[in-house]
Amino acid sequence: TSTNEKLQESDEEEEEDTLDDDFMQRWRSSRLREMQRGGRDSKMHSRRPSRRMWGSLATVDGEGYLDAVDKSPADTVVVVYIYDDCSDVSTAIEACLRQLARRHMDTRFVKLHYVDAEMEPAGIPALLAYRGGEKFAGLVPIINEIPDDADLSDTTLENMLRRWDILALVDMRERTSDTAITRTSASCVRFTTLTVHATTSTPATFGSHYLTSLPSTKRPTH
Repeated sequence: TSTNEKLQESDEEEEEDTLDDDFMQRWRSSRLREMQRGGRDSKMHSRRPSRRMWGSLATVDGEGYLDAVDKSPADTVVVVYIYDDCSDVSTAIEACLRQLARRHMDTRFVKLHYVDAEMEPAGIPALLAYRGGEKFAGLVPIINEIPDDADLSDTTLENMLRRWDILALVDMRERTSDTAITRTSASCVRFTTLTVHATTSTPATFGSHYLTSLPSTKRPTH
């Protein structure tokens, strides 16, 4: 019976992974069709930058998201942060990601509003990672990957993203420019004191993981 239960759980996880991948694939295909029909001239559209421009968390719309994922160099990891500007948790995580973007210059960080991504607020904030145009990691929502009693800091997120092979180890010499950065309450807070201000009718307490997650990829095995 125990073996059958494990097999069933494994099948359910694989089914969730497939649903997640299918959703993003349909979304990308839909956006590509819109662009082919002319699309819209958005001021938020993010043009393909040179490598020296990376080091920040750039705001993009749907077209900018496609550019970042499909037009970045094949060996570049593209981190897409799906955010909610009405959520304190989302804002705090964004502050941490901005620090990581400055440290990991070879990784491209962009943020996309959950409405533009056509995702439900319950799965936000979320993080997707791409390489060569293919998604290899999906943290939906991010908070499910971090222990309740951990500090929400750039170091916590950095270690988590390394476990997913999203970020590589950084030479300590590259950290010298970051020593002057002072952490504020916006970038280092206790999980148990944060409340998600989602746009749904029922608020979710961050520490209790009350959010209902969208399908996410499997946890790393290492």
